[in-house]
Amino acid sequence: MRKYSWLSAFLLLFSAIGQAETQEDFRLWSNVTAVTNLGRVDERLARWRLWTEVQNRWRDMAKDADLDQLLVRLGLGYALTGQLTAWAGYGYIPTFTPADKVVNEHRLWQQLLWVESFGPWHFSSRTRLEERFIEGAKELLWRYRQFVRLSYPLSLDLPVSLVLWDEVFFHLNSASPAIQSGFDQNRAFLGIGWQPVPTTRIEAGYLNQFLDLPTLDRVNHIVSLNLFFNF
Repeated sequence: MRKYSWLSAFLLLFSAIGQAETQEDFRLWSNVTAVTNLGRVDERLARWRLWTEVQNRWRDMAKDADLDQLLVRLGLGYALTGQLTAWAGYGYIPTFTPADKVVNEHRLWQQLLWVESFGPWHFSSRTRLEERFIEGAKELLWRYRQFVRLSYPLSLDLPVSLVLWDEVFFHLNSASPAIQSGFDQNRAFLGIGWQPVPTTRIEAGYLNQFLDLPTLDRVNHIVSLNLFFNF
C-alpha cells in the first residue's frame, strides 16, 4: 500500500507541475490619459471632471510586434473633496487575435479615486468596478480592480520621481469557460516619472502582468510608456 501511496503522490506532483506551466511574452503598452476640470469651461462646473484615455498594446515584441488591443475610455467625474473623486464612464476595447479575428468589448466602469501626499510621498488609490460586455460571452462579466500607487522625488532640483504601483483584478462572476470567478490578474510597475510642467507627467518603466488562465499561467514583460495631462 505504501508503494502505491508514494506513486500516487508522485503522479499528483507531476500533474501539478504540468498544470503550473507558464507562458511568457514581451510587450509594449502606450497610454495617453487626460483629466480636464470642466470649471475651465464654466465655473459652475468646477467640481466636474472629464476623463479621456487611449491605450495601444502590442504583443510579440521579440518577433512581429502585432497590435494586441486598443482601449478607448471616457468618463465623467465629480470631486467629492479635494482628494476624493467619484467617476463613471464607458470603454471600448477591441482585441486583435493572432488569427486575425477581432473580439469587441464594451465596458461600463465606476471608480473612486483618492489622492494624498505624506511628506515627500505622493499616494493614490483607485477602486474600480467594471461591467464587461464581451463578444462571445454568454453573460455580463463583473470585475473588481484595486490600484495603489506611490511616487517619491529623486531630486530636489529636478521634477523626477521613482514610481511604484500595483493593481489586482478579480472576476466577480463566471461568463464563459475561459472566464471564471476569482483572481484574474496582477499588474506591478516600477519606473521613473518626469513632470516638466504642473499639468503634464510622463512615466516609463517595466510592467509585469501575471494572468491566471484556466489551463496555464501567463507572464507578460511589458515596456510601459505613459503620458498624463491634468488641466
